[in-house]
This record gives sequence, C-alpha cells and structure tokens, in this order.
Amino acid sequence: MNFLAIDSTGHFSSVGIFEIINKKPVLKNSNFNFLSENNNKSIDKLVSQIIHTNQIEYLDFIAVSLGPGSFTKIRTSLAFAKGLSLGLKAPIIGVNGFQKLFEVGKSLNKKNTSLLIACDTFRKSAFVSFQNFKNKSFDNKIEIFSVDEIKNMKDIKTHSIITVLGDLSSQVSNLLINNGFKVYEEAQTYGYKEIGLTALVNIALEIKKNNNKFNENPIYISAPFTNERKNKI
Repeated sequence: MNFLAIDSTGHFSSVGIFEIINKKPVLKNSNFNFLSENNNKSIDKLVSQIIHTNQIEYLDFIAVSLGPGSFTKIRTSLAFAKGLSLGLKAPIIGVNGFQKLFEVGKSLNKKNTSLLIACDTFRKSAFVSFQNFKNKSFDNKIEIFSVDEIKNMKDIKTHSIITVLGDLSSQVSNLLINNGFKVYEEAQTYGYKEIGLTALVNIALEIKKNNNKFNENPIYISAPFTNERKNKI
C-alpha cells in the first residue's frame, strides 16, 4: 500500500510517501519547504517532485490537512490533491490539522501537561485550542484570539504546565513564560517534519477503517476574507 500525505495549512508545507510495513505506516520519502534552500517551493512543486522521484503510478489514498490555517494554502493543497485523486483514482481523506497536532503532542508528551495548540490565522491573530492529554480523542473546540490575549484565556491559569505546539508555538511560549506560566521544555514548532506527516497518515488510516465517507471540506473557523467581504466592511 502507498499513500501520499500533504500538509500545507501553516507557515511551512510538507509532503511524504508512506507504505505499510509490519502493519504500520513507514515514511519512504519526504519533501519540505522549511529549509532555506527549499522555502520558495510551492506545494504543487513539492508534491510533483516526490511523485516523480518515487515513480508513483498508484496510491491507495491521499491524506491532506484541511486546516484551519491559511485559506490560500488550504485551497491550493486541496485543489492539487483533487487533481491527483482524479488522475490516480485515489480517494482523498481530509484530516483536521489540530487533531494532527494533538496526536503529535501525545507522542511527545512525557509529563502531565496540558496542550495548547496555536496556529497562525495569517490575519494578525491565532487559531487556539486547549487539549487535555488525558483525553483519548481530540476535543474539536477551536477559537480565534489575538496572540497577546492568549495569556488571558478562560481557565488558562488552572494549567500548571503547558506544552505549546503549532506554527506560533515559539511566539506563544515566550509570551506565556514572560507572564509567569510554566511551559514544557519540548515546546517547538513541531508538525512540519516526519512526525507530523506520520500523525496525519495514522489519523487518515483510522478514518478509512471506520468511515466510508471521507471529508474533503476545508475547515474554516471564520469565512475567507474575499473582495466581497472587504467591500462590506
């Protein structure tokens, strides 16, 4: 079995080809644009390169992050995934990007901490979600805050230790530390390397196992900022 994973809703994009070995997904090859020499590569170039390099002619499915995140990147990655889906006759399995980060956090967590996911809206604010590692499943509550107001979120002071993940993790971690919060030492911008792609595929496999109807709809917490909306404001 071969699957393609596409994650392109935040500051960086990543793609990977997986196969099943000993009943577990194993990353065969990957491509990212978080490195300086690759940061000008668009998602279509990243995917095209990995498909060509690995001579992929068949995929069992395409796992793609649906957001929340950049409207433009969500639309672009989904459009490209749908083109591949038609050409290779492979179904698309959409995954909530915050659920992916929840799984990443669980795989990294070594202490009894709470998880704060903070991702850029690209509108001078953040998509934010608090998760409890004691929960087996992702709590789908996602809100929008200005970064400076995250320290005032409801009940945030009841969390003794906080792990922060997402493309705003460094900025938010520094904010919390400067305001007296204890932030877990592993708080970094996880999610754009192998560990994030693997979490994306694991969730897609679980969806495939339990559901014949795959979601391909973008996750927009607020409406896209179109020219029509600009004229009304």
